[in-house]
Amino acid sequence: MRISWDRAESIFRSARPVTHVWEKQFDYGDEELRRIAATPRREIKFEDLWYYYHDLCYVELQPDVFAHLFPVCLMDWHETLQRGEPCSKGDSEFHRSIYGGRILERMVRPGQRQQVFEFFRDSFLDRLALLESLDVEQKLGEQDPFSWLARLNSLALVAPCVPMIWNAWWSIETPGSAVAALQYCAGLAFFDDENPFFQSAREWMKELGRSLGQDGAAAVYFLDDSYLHDVGWLPENLTFLRDVVTPTYIVERAQEAARRLANSAHAKLASGVVARLQSDPELLISRLGELLHRLENPTDDPWHI
Repeated sequence: MRISWDRAESIFRSARPVTHVWEKQFDYGDEELRRIAATPRREIKFEDLWYYYHDLCYVELQPDVFAHLFPVCLMDWHETLQRGEPCSKGDSEFHRSIYGGRILERMVRPGQRQQVFEFFRDSFLDRLALLESLDVEQKLGEQDPFSWLARLNSLALVAPCVPMIWNAWWSIETPGSAVAALQYCAGLAFFDDENPFFQSAREWMKELGRSLGQDGAAAVYFLDDSYLHDVGWLPENLTFLRDVVTPTYIVERAQEAARRLANSAHAKLASGVVARLQSDPELLISRLGELLHRLENPTDDPWHI
């Protein structure tokens, strides 16, 4: 695993709890904020971040409290990603707080910002590693089989780090990254009722009340797990996608993913995705255009494919 408490703490050097707190907690929980700030980082309960996620979004932040608590927020982001859960606590949520409080611009220095982006990237790669043993043709149980994609979409709304994450993912250096790339490519190649990755997730999606069929199961490619419901991808991230993710790129990367999985149980499925992409280049062009439009304009009608 690439992520650890030591790594999160190293970005914000001081590990000292804060005993003098002048920051005013958004929900008048000043006593709770003082308690959390005075607690050693690794002893803080993630549930208590409900107080601080609100502060990140709405109040003037105390720098030493931020330096103490933001590594805890990063570890919460990491661990919820690995479990396939949103990074939220009640009505507070990590990505909305980062966006609303302009945290990466106001509170994180450029050198630290790069380390935070690398933290996001490596946590995402850790999550993709969990897909290596995924049997995509079996029911996946309670966990959202596309939660890793929802988290990428959430991050794309608030941090200009998609190029770093995407390039590491689509280098297809591990079986997990290959499985994830093929899941993504399948949404560009198949109609809903044909997509083999949707078959295993269909019951799960019904249970969660998600629309299927005519209502667009492929909407999973636009879903995020943030509380930002009308915000599109950052311009930097969209520009990267427009410039890099061409039909040729998709086919070539799918072929590489299929090669990576050639000796696995996924070989037949992988070759099927590649064949479908190659068989209808006009459809692929159309869907890439729809994908970019939808990521930029999240309030438009869902993608029907």
